Amino acid sequence: MEDTLLITGNQSPLNTSLANRWLKQDGRIIATVEKEDETVLYPDADPEKLIITSHDRRSPFSSRALFLDLRNKKIELDHIFILFSIMGNSDQLQMMTSRQIETGIDEEVKGFVFLLKESIGHFQNRNGGSINIVIHNTGPNVPAPFDALILGGIEAMSNAFFTYYGREKFKIRGFQDNEHDTDGYADFICDTVLQDRPGGKWYNKNKTGFFGFGR
Repeated sequence: MEDTLLITGNQSPLNTSLANRWLKQDGRIIATVEKEDETVLYPDADPEKLIITSHDRRSPFSSRALFLDLRNKKIELDHIFILFSIMGNSDQLQMMTSRQIETGIDEEVKGFVFLLKESIGHFQNRNGGSINIVIHNTGPNVPAPFDALILGGIEAMSNAFFTYYGREKFKIRGFQDNEHDTDGYADFICDTVLQDRPGGKWYNKNKTGFFGFGR
C-alpha cells in the first residue's frame, strides 16, 4: 500500500529532491506552496500522485484548514516532512527592515509551531506514522544572526518534542545536513523514514555538520 507524504515548510531545491525520491517509491505526495511560482519546485507527475495545495504558514487557521481539508477528502497522511532551509541569504541584522524581521518570525517560527501543533493532533488520532523535522543549512557554518535565532529555536523546540512526545504511537525525528547535494540528502531522509528507524533523535547525514553531533 502506498504511503502518503506531506511536504511543507519553507521552499528550496530540497523540496524537488524529496518529491522525486518519494515518487520513485510509488508513494503519494501532498505539497504545500505559498506562492504560485513555488510550484516549479515540484516535478511533473500524475496529479493523483502529486497534489499541490496552497498554505499560508503565518496563519494558524490556514494550518488547521489544511488538515481539515485532507480529512474531508479522506486523505490519510503517513508521514510529514516540515522543512527549514537556510541558503545564506540573510542580511546583517542592522540592515534588515522591521517587515523582514516580522515576516521571518511569522513564517519560520510561528509557521513551524502551527504546523507541528496540527501534525501532532493528526497523528494522535491514528496508529503510527511520523513527523520529520528537516533542517538544511547551505549557508555559512555560523549562520547569520537572524537565521541563528530561528535555527536555534527550531532545534530547541524539536529537542523538547523528542522528550515530551516520546511515548506516542507515532515517531518524531529530526534531520540535519549542510551539503549542497540535495539528492543525497533526500535519499538519506527517505531511506531513514521508510526503514521506520527510531524517533526521538537527530539524524545527521554529515556527522561533522553545523551542529557537530548527533543524538
